[in-house]
Amino acid sequence: MLGSSRVRRFAGIISMLFTGTLLGSVLSFLSQILLARSMGLAEFGRLSALLTAINFFTPVASAGVNWFLLRVFGAEGQDAVRWFRPVTQLIGLATSLSCVGLAAYAAFGNVAPNHTGFIIMASILVLFGQTAVELGSSSFQLEDRYRALTLWQMATQAGRLLVVLVATLSGGPTEVTIIGGYGVLGLVLSVIGTRSLRSAWRRADAEAGPQRRSAPGLRDTLKESTPYAVMTVFYVLYFQGVVVLVAWMAGNAAAAEYNASFLIFSALSLIPNVIYMKFLAAKLCRWAEADRPTFVAAFHVGVPAMALLGGGLAVLLISTAHWIIPLLYGAKYEGAVTLVVIRAIAIPIGFTQMSYSSLFISATDMSRKIVYLGLSALVSLGLTVLLVPGLGIAGAAVASVFAEAVLLVLHMHGAARHIPGIEITATLRPSTLVGSLRHLLHPEQAQAGRRAKA
Repeated sequence: MLGSSRVRRFAGIISMLFTGTLLGSVLSFLSQILLARSMGLAEFGRLSALLTAINFFTPVASAGVNWFLLRVFGAEGQDAVRWFRPVTQLIGLATSLSCVGLAAYAAFGNVAPNHTGFIIMASILVLFGQTAVELGSSSFQLEDRYRALTLWQMATQAGRLLVVLVATLSGGPTEVTIIGGYGVLGLVLSVIGTRSLRSAWRRADAEAGPQRRSAPGLRDTLKESTPYAVMTVFYVLYFQGVVVLVAWMAGNAAAAEYNASFLIFSALSLIPNVIYMKFLAAKLCRWAEADRPTFVAAFHVGVPAMALLGGGLAVLLISTAHWIIPLLYGAKYEGAVTLVVIRAIAIPIGFTQMSYSSLFISATDMSRKIVYLGLSALVSLGLTVLLVPGLGIAGAAVASVFAEAVLLVLHMHGAARHIPGIEITATLRPSTLVGSLRHLLHPEQAQAGRRAKA
């Protein structure tokens, strides 16, 4: 009975998170479809490259604090409130540096002519909003407020769809009107997010009581959080950096087609992201420190589940891409069909990789994860440079598949060598899956068995 209640609670939370994420993905898709249909290929490609640049600087602005707080609360409990003051200082410094970098991109990069100053200001406001969403999300995860987390993360996509609709009804969206509307939304989200985050941190500080550990300094905080920021930067560079590279190498129209295929995979990747980065993130941090058997069991269940789910979605996408892409984006995006078919091969690889990636939690493991992601990003960008001149933008899709395979192999090797208790070949044994499922459904029985053996 207890096991079934755990299943129902787990299913309920996952269902809520997935439903919210799915709705957010639908809202994002509607925005992108309206923009793709209403804007020219070149202008849509240029806007996509600019938004990718903003996404690149967002983890720099948040300084990896959102993921760092999840880990440090898992390790220190309520004593982790001692990090709040230096974290605030770090965010202020990192955001300032990010604004300078983003302004440089807009000033010298591929943006709408004669509107550089306006685009710089609007882009910075978009950056503020995305940073506020990232930081607020970590607070909701720590408090297990999954409903609030879902609504908060949907706010950006709902607001952006509203901006696109208003622009469409007002004569048609342009790069300037869209980035301007996104900037206003970013300002609103940053104000709301700052107030909400401040209230949450005050509650946590009040509940913690007298501090038993010394307060860290800014340098300590920078040292601890930097790996998480670098990891997220590499993540954006790995998954989205090719859009900017394709725009430079093959033109804005090619970037628009590549971005259309990327949006399909971005939507599908929300499935493992919901499970590992929203529902399980804080729990895995706790299990890694205090309940290693549950940590290992979650891995052994996750690998086959993600592989099967990813494989099924890949087959479905390959068989339907020829009519899905024209239906969603219009006939002018038929060139993206080939890209989708090629990149579908990477879906089960990427889903499985998420299970391995979730094992790398400690600061040392995070450093390894950064190396793996950085190497894979270099493979992706390097192969894109080599293949696009001969294969066109299909070369960028081939490069993404190879890079995904490299990332999986690196994580598998790292897990086998560096993560205690992980035997990757054991995942292939049915007995391991059955035992892990039993442990997750009936952890009290597993604990009793370990006490009896001791």
